[in-house]
Amino acid sequence: MNSDTPYQSPKENLKMIRVLFGALVAGVFLFLLMAIFINRVNGPLTTELREFSKYLPGLALSLSLICLFIAVLAYKKGVVEARNLTAPLNEKLNQYRSFLIKYLAFCEGPALFCIVVFIMTGDARILTIAAVLLVAMLAITPSKKRVVNDLNLDWKEQQELD
Repeated sequence: MNSDTPYQSPKENLKMIRVLFGALVAGVFLFLLMAIFINRVNGPLTTELREFSKYLPGLALSLSLICLFIAVLAYKKGVVEARNLTAPLNEKLNQYRSFLIKYLAFCEGPALFCIVVFIMTGDARILTIAAVLLVAMLAITPSKKRVVNDLNLDWKEQQELD
């Protein structure tokens, strides 16, 4: 631990993880709402690129599936590594935050791409892909119970989170 940084309790650390999670999810959700509004007001942006835009939904779906697969694998690997870590709870929580951010990034990137494709094409089916990615992000909401289960915390470590 760096002597310049003030000590942060595990409870505060978990709170910061939740704030970060909320900000990332809210960003995707707000961009989705803005895209729907923009599309309702202005319609799709691409009228000249019809030939190119017909490939965008397939690209968005492929990218989303690949990234979601990688995100799930990275999350599972991160959980195993954090469980096997023999370090203080704050170190485990830092590890947890690290692989949670990776998971969220692998979901957020394709979700934002899908929303941009929707803005360009007006194809509302693409919003379904973005919504599925948003649900995948929400599925791993870092609640105390999830963190305890994912990290397999003992009762003493659970008490530190209270």
